[in-house]
Amino acid sequence: MIKVFFSNENYFIWTAEDACKVRKVFRIVGNMVGCLPSSPLQNAQMGLPLLLMQCEARLLVEKGFACIVDEFSIKKSKNHIQLIAQKRKQVFDEQVALCKKEKHHQMEINMQKIIDGKRKKIFNQNDEISAADLSKQIEEELLVERKRIDCLKLSQSSALVQTHTSRYPSEKIKDNKAQYAWKSSIDFHLDKKYYVFKYFWEQNYFITSGLKFGGDFLVYPGDPSRYHSFYIVLCVQHDEAINLLQLIRMGRQATTVKKTFVLASVDFNNTYNVNCVSIQWPKA
Repeated sequence: MIKVFFSNENYFIWTAEDACKVRKVFRIVGNMVGCLPSSPLQNAQMGLPLLLMQCEARLLVEKGFACIVDEFSIKKSKNHIQLIAQKRKQVFDEQVALCKKEKHHQMEINMQKIIDGKRKKIFNQNDEISAADLSKQIEEELLVERKRIDCLKLSQSSALVQTHTSRYPSEKIKDNKAQYAWKSSIDFHLDKKYYVFKYFWEQNYFITSGLKFGGDFLVYPGDPSRYHSFYIVLCVQHDEAINLLQLIRMGRQATTVKKTFVLASVDFNNTYNVNCVSIQWPKA
């Protein structure tokens, strides 16, 4: 069962396995909103967590593919807090050990340069020193340098903080699907969007947000990483009057980006049937 975490009015998937599964198996795309650990100072490519639209989260739950976990309903026991503190200390100790190991490694790589520098410095201070005394003094200074590295102390504030992509420590989280009330049930527009989303999803399409093209959804024939979208979908009321200028704008805009604009409405009086009307600009 995929766990969708509800936090601050948003729906997240935190594990890479679940994020891949919802896309490959259930055709739910979502939107990556986290930074990549290897490239944090950019926003061209994003990483976990995967942010879901409410329509996507609701579909996963109602189809039985996922359960909603409310972060604020999870009570953290003292044992849980202690385990997290121990894990953080373990990660910090590992970083200190790696730092010391790297400094020793760099010292060995640059050993000849270090010895040459110390020899030159000692000769500048005492140009009559014997070769045996010179070697002995260099060895003593190198030994002091190695001990200094072994005694190296790092501040907790300078340590890297590990961001977990799954809940730590792993706990059994109760499936609260039955107790979760969708807020869209009291929001007509969100409810309407969900049934339109569900309609296209059941036609084996991939669906993403359509805000960048002035619609509610973009509908793709396959994975968005491989295909361009076919339709820009705008959800309207079943009996809504639409201005003629709006229709012209929709048709012109969709034609410009080589798509078809679709007006979708839900008949809430007739088993939630979805009716679609497409708008295309006629060829000259």
